[in-house]
Amino acid sequence: MLVAFIIQVFFYLIVFLKVSSYKKREEGGFSDPVSIIICAKNELKNLKANMPSILSQDYFDFEIVIVDDNSEDGTWGYLQELSSEHKNVSIVLRGDSNLDYMGKKGALMKGVRVAKNDILLLTDADCVATTNQWVTSMVSNFDNDTDVVLGYSPYFKEKGFLNSLIRYETFYTAVQYFSMSIIGLPYMGVGRNLAYRKLMFENSNALDRYRNVQSGDDDLLINEMATSKNVKVEMRQNSWMLSKPQQTLAKYTSQKLRHYSTGQYYKTKFKLVLGLLGGSTFLFLSLILMLLLTDDYWKSVLLLFVARGCLQFVVFKKCAKNLGESDLLLNSSVYDLVLALFTPVLTLIASYSNRNKWLI
Repeated sequence: MLVAFIIQVFFYLIVFLKVSSYKKREEGGFSDPVSIIICAKNELKNLKANMPSILSQDYFDFEIVIVDDNSEDGTWGYLQELSSEHKNVSIVLRGDSNLDYMGKKGALMKGVRVAKNDILLLTDADCVATTNQWVTSMVSNFDNDTDVVLGYSPYFKEKGFLNSLIRYETFYTAVQYFSMSIIGLPYMGVGRNLAYRKLMFENSNALDRYRNVQSGDDDLLINEMATSKNVKVEMRQNSWMLSKPQQTLAKYTSQKLRHYSTGQYYKTKFKLVLGLLGGSTFLFLSLILMLLLTDDYWKSVLLLFVARGCLQFVVFKKCAKNLGESDLLLNSSVYDLVLALFTPVLTLIASYSNRNKWLI
């Protein structure tokens, strides 16, 4: 347990502290045209609700490429109306193209081919921009040395424990991939808010290599393309993309199974680092439950638990402020415990599952 505690202290003080101490930059002078790519499958309701926030972006030159992934809910008809009303909206029907690519990859590849600009900005149909400065905030990070920009995509705050748990898990994941990127070990991003250069995408064979993997259109792509020098992170509130979380435990579990199925394909160094973090968290919290029941160690164990909780609170307080999730701090230890027990089980199941549905 002491070893697990030391590992946890290392991650909080050396790694996660990078997000806590991150200084938000001023807007840069980058001003190249941008192609926003949205892949949609049966997303008519979400497109109608969220497209106004995309269309109203205050940026001098951007196009919106929407790929209809063979929807059956009237999406294509709506997109035809949308493109006739807005000159900067291009629509594409996936049709029979790239059907051997599982999940969203085939639609994404078609969207990239149609995109006219080198800077690609990705989001999903169920996401809404928090401000009309989303495009400006994300793409202002680009310069001659930057090929990838990782953004933040939180979930709407709603009532209930499941909503808080999902938001905390999203926040905690963001702290991980932001901090790892800052120290030169970028390993993932989320397709709800992600930007990269078209040329880099075209030079990568990540989607070809993982065409039979259900997920991975975002994290496996970043795992393949990102380096210690070509990635920047964007945390300013103007750049956030909000979306609705899953409403039931069953749907959330199904979603996480899809996400966790890609972890086994990460580069070895990332699997080792993430395994060390997840393993030490699981070991520490599970041993807490065991050793608190003993007569000899409960005082020492309680002391370590409190020390780790205080350290987490101090580091995460600023992280949560930066990412707008301060209300989650009070019960963070509870969420940690649930995720520590929940995540390993789902990871094992995902490793041996053959999933053939695109789950949103």
